[in-house]
Amino acid sequence: MKSFLFCLAFFCALTGFSQNDTIVEYDVRTHAITLISPVAFDSLLTSDHTISSQGSLGNQVTLSLTPPTTNLFSGSDFSALVPAQSLYEVTGYPLRTATRLFQYNADTIGTGCCSGIMVANNFVLTAAHCIRLGSSWREDSSLVVPAYDNGSFQSLFAPSSSKVSKYYVFKTYYDGNFQQDFALLQLDEPIGHQTGWVGMAYNSDSSFFANNTFHKFSYPGIVSPYDTTKKYNGDTLYYNYGSINASNSDHLWIVSPEALAIPGQSGSSLLYTDNASDYYSFGTLTFSTYYRHYRIKNNIFYALRNIMQDNVTGVPELQVDATVNSYPNPFSNYTTINPAHGYGEPYVLNLYNSQGQLVRSTAGNVSGAVKIERNDLTAGIYFFRMTGSKELLANGKFIIQ
Repeated sequence: MKSFLFCLAFFCALTGFSQNDTIVEYDVRTHAITLISPVAFDSLLTSDHTISSQGSLGNQVTLSLTPPTTNLFSGSDFSALVPAQSLYEVTGYPLRTATRLFQYNADTIGTGCCSGIMVANNFVLTAAHCIRLGSSWREDSSLVVPAYDNGSFQSLFAPSSSKVSKYYVFKTYYDGNFQQDFALLQLDEPIGHQTGWVGMAYNSDSSFFANNTFHKFSYPGIVSPYDTTKKYNGDTLYYNYGSINASNSDHLWIVSPEALAIPGQSGSSLLYTDNASDYYSFGTLTFSTYYRHYRIKNNIFYALRNIMQDNVTGVPELQVDATVNSYPNPFSNYTTINPAHGYGEPYVLNLYNSQGQLVRSTAGNVSGAVKIERNDLTAGIYFFRMTGSKELLANGKFIIQ
């Protein structure tokens, strides 16, 4: 047996395959603890990412791809906080993937505690210390509110929030070591189908962080302990962005005496985008000084990805609407959808794979049959959902051969 284990370890070292930390799953309703074993991954890969989605609401916001030149933390190319609404529509993508986390106890919403970001239709990425301090979980659960702003939930989203059903943290952190300060929150409601979500990513090349611009959406929650003229109460989404000027294998940070995070920003992400297909979180804010973020590394990435792949839920309206024809079905090259009503209306057509992941979103005006080209879609079962400005126009499923 010893020789077998030695050979296995030697084989893994040669091929580059490694294992990461155990994950602790906590069910907030039953208080059950489940340990999820580590998964193997190829340590020779230098980068990877999960998919992102703009959701069903459209309205993509264009973010700057170059560092700011004004309103900077001294000695850096990273800007100070401003209300996000002063620059962008907070219900636009990707701003609406930013979430405010509220403590939830005895069916009562408590105080806001942290920030997070949607990373799947029913998952939020945040910091572990936002849900667990020392040996105790915070409150009964958490309430996740996307694009919370001016003290209000967004009526555009239905539902406009979701309670959390399960917490996932690394066992290293659970055991009391303040490391791997990441948490996934599994939601009751798959609100990401509307808001969309960003992907998670890692990149082992430190020059990637030095040469790109990163964005931050967060909810500072108290009067700044560093500058009492700056008053925050957690009711407004704030934004800042710029260059990361320091990194090591575990952290990403900004060297500036003014780069001091405010309580409430914990768990917010460093977001990279190209304003086209790439929207990825590369780390979560953990420490105040120097805006220090825990960096998503390969072992972190594959462990969290494994959780999401096994637990993505909530494909909307899976049943086939008998009044809607999709022909041909099954098909190899294309099919057409004939909505039963809504002619002349603008529409958004979303396609979901069998795991509930949004794989394509298109928009247009209903003038007849809508053609769906196969293009890069692989063989399998897909669900479609066509929505107009005020109602569901069509839903059902088809098979690609």
